[in-house]
Amino acid sequence: MDSDRLNTGINYGKLVDTFAKRFKDCHRMPLNTTTELPPGGWLYSQPLADGSAKAFKGMMPFGQFCSMVLAFRQANSLPGATGNQVMDDVDNFTCQRLGDDPRWCQKKTATSYPARLVNLGMDAVHAATLYSSGVKTLYDWGDEGFKPVGQEEAQSRSDVCTGRTTGHSCPYNQRAAFPLTGPVAEVIKAHVEKKNRLKLSVLGEDELHACRICRCDMKLKVWVPIELIKAQMTKQVLNDFKTLYENCWINEKQYE
Repeated sequence: MDSDRLNTGINYGKLVDTFAKRFKDCHRMPLNTTTELPPGGWLYSQPLADGSAKAFKGMMPFGQFCSMVLAFRQANSLPGATGNQVMDDVDNFTCQRLGDDPRWCQKKTATSYPARLVNLGMDAVHAATLYSSGVKTLYDWGDEGFKPVGQEEAQSRSDVCTGRTTGHSCPYNQRAAFPLTGPVAEVIKAHVEKKNRLKLSVLGEDELHACRICRCDMKLKVWVPIELIKAQMTKQVLNDFKTLYENCWINEKQYE
């Protein structure tokens, strides 16, 4: 197994800082943060086919509230039954309800990025932290010589994400919300190429995309040892996995 650090010609520390600033500068989600309860808690009105609406109200964390709305949409075959869409809808609904109060909502300003490409359902700092953590995890994996988990373990992880054996894929296994470019894209591309040279592959790999919760590239992540993954994850992200998708392989007892 190759034990040399991947030579991408990239300063990883600088990449993390630069990407965080770039993402924060272009971010345009309505709410300033989703980590604090807005006035009245989380509220959402889900339109129904008969013209009525299902009202949701909660004082729990944002992710847990969104999981309630998501479960209702999925159970009733309603449109927008993805974690991405639910978070966006609750976020926008909240700012509309608060009248775009500047104490809670961001001022809508011009940006060089189309809003649809950066509408990620979370505050900019948190989103940048997720991408930064992913880069650091890949960097750590390289430091460990790109030693992968076993084939059976990687396949089991992948099957949870894609639903290959059950027909029920993870709703957070989604194509990237916007096309990554620059150094982050270079890091992912270089590591995917390295993975391919090591002949690491799983059945159904084409259906592995990016995780909506942690923003990691799943073609790579299913091969990374759990101790390296969790070393870079914040408590908030670990909690999001438990509240948004308890069936995720990250939550398995063997990884506790």
